[in-house]
Amino acid sequence: MKELDIVDWARSVADGSHQEIAVDARMIAGLDDAQVTAVTMMLTEPRPVITVVGPAGSGKTRMLAASVAAWKSAGVSVFGAAPSASAAQALQDGTGLNSDTLHKLVYEHSTKQRRGQRPPGEAWDLPERSVVIIDEAGTVDTRLLCQYGEIAQVKNWRTILVGDHRQLGSVDAGGMFAELVSDPGVATVELDTLHRFEHTWEADASLDLRNGEPRVVDAYDYHGRIHGHADPAAAIQAVADEAFDGIIEGRDVLIMASTNKTVDELNAALTHRLVSVGWLDSDDGVEIAGRVFHPGQPVVTRANDRTLVYGPDGDHWVRNGDRWMFDEGTRHELHLTNLDNGHSHAIPADYIAAGNLTVDYASTINRAQGATVDEAHLLIDDRTDAKQLYVGTTRGRNANHIHTAPPAFDPDRHGPADHVREWTPIVAVAATLERQPDQVSAIARRRELRELSNQTHDLERDNAATDAPTGARASEPGRDRTVAAMRRLQRLTRRPRTQGLER
Repeated sequence: MKELDIVDWARSVADGSHQEIAVDARMIAGLDDAQVTAVTMMLTEPRPVITVVGPAGSGKTRMLAASVAAWKSAGVSVFGAAPSASAAQALQDGTGLNSDTLHKLVYEHSTKQRRGQRPPGEAWDLPERSVVIIDEAGTVDTRLLCQYGEIAQVKNWRTILVGDHRQLGSVDAGGMFAELVSDPGVATVELDTLHRFEHTWEADASLDLRNGEPRVVDAYDYHGRIHGHADPAAAIQAVADEAFDGIIEGRDVLIMASTNKTVDELNAALTHRLVSVGWLDSDDGVEIAGRVFHPGQPVVTRANDRTLVYGPDGDHWVRNGDRWMFDEGTRHELHLTNLDNGHSHAIPADYIAAGNLTVDYASTINRAQGATVDEAHLLIDDRTDAKQLYVGTTRGRNANHIHTAPPAFDPDRHGPADHVREWTPIVAVAATLERQPDQVSAIARRRELRELSNQTHDLERDNAATDAPTGARASEPGRDRTVAAMRRLQRLTRRPRTQGLER
C-alpha cells in the first residue's frame, strides 16, 4: 500500500459489513456538542476510516471513552493503538481499552508472519470487523500507516484516527494524517471546545497559537506569560527556580525544552536546589552506571523492554516514557514505583547504563505531548519551531509560561551575533511562531510542486508578453516573481524523494 492507496481506502464508503450503534442519552451525557458529533459519527456511520481532530485540551480521551463503552456494550471488539508505548498506555488508562503500540500490532500481523513464526498473540489477534482506534495519529509515520492499512483492509477492521495535525508530527516521513483531514472525501469531525484551561483567554490564545496567528504573541505578553533572560544559562536557572517553587508548594509543574542537552541541564540545576535545601538527601544518593539518583526523585524510563515485567500478575512491562519514583537502590539495581499504576519494579544496572533512565523534572517538548499538568514552563531557543511552541504552551491547566534568552555569543566574533542586537523576548517568540516545520505527505509535496511549476510557467508567459518588440528586458517586478518561484521549485525538487508516493 502507498499513500494514494491510503487516501482511496479512507475515502471509501460503508459496505454494510460494520455494525451501526444507536446513540442514547447515557452515552453522551456531559459531552459538548462537538464531542457528541464525533461519537455519533463513529457509532452510526460505519465507514472504514474516520478521522477525529482534537486541539490540545479538547477532551479527546473523554469522547473516546464514551465511544468505547458503547462499542463494548454492543459486543464489538475494540483495540487501541498509538505510535509510542506511553501514548498507548495513556489511551488504555483513559478509556479502559486494551492498547499497545501500532508497531507491535503490525509486527504481530505482518513481520511475524513473514518470518514464519506462530500466529498473532491472543491480545493482538483481533476478529474481523473489529474497531481499531489509533491515537496521536499525527505522529504516525507514513510507512507504518501503509503497513497497517494493508492489514486493516484484509481483516476488515474499522479504523478511527485521532490526533491533531497542528501538533508534533512523525520523526520519520509523515504528514499523512494532515492529508486525510484536509481531504473532503474523508469523514472527519473536529472538536472545537477546550476544557483544559482555567482561563478563557488562554483557551482562545491556544487556538490562535495553533493557527499561527501573529497577534497571539501580544496576548501572552499582556498576561505576563513571556519571560526574557540575560543569556541561556540565566534562562535555565530561572526556569529551575520556577519549578523549585512549584515542587515545594505542592503544584504539578512541568518544565520543557527543545533539546536533551538543555533538559539535562534543567534537571541538574533543579536537583542541586532540592539537595541544597534538604528536600533530597545528598547522603542517600545512589551511584549506578555512572549516574547518581536520590530517593524521592521522579525518573523516567527511556526505552521499551517487554522482558522487564512487573505487577501482581506480571501484566505490566517497562515502557519508554513511563514515569516512576526512585525509592532505594544499590549499584546493581534501582527500586522504582510507577507513578501511574503504583506497582514497584527493580530496574537492572545494564538498562540504566544504556542511558535509559533519567531524572524527570524536565522533559523534551516531544516527550511532553499528551501531558496535562497544573503549571507548565517552556524554554525556547532559536531552533524551537511553531509546533513545539504550541505543544509546550498548552500543557498547563492553570498557567503556561514561555522563557527565552538571546542566542549565545558568537566565539568567532568575540561578541553577540549580528541578529542578537535586535533581540527582544517578544521578537523571539514571534520568530518561533514563524518557524513552521516542513513535514507534508508526498501527495501534498507533489501537489505543491505542480502548483509552483504552473505558477512559474504563467509568470514566464506574462513576462514574455510584456517584453518590448526590440527585446528589452521584461518588467523587473514580474521577473523577480518568476525568479523567486523558480528558486522555490528548485529547492523543493532537490529534497530527498519521499517513499510511498506511487501505488
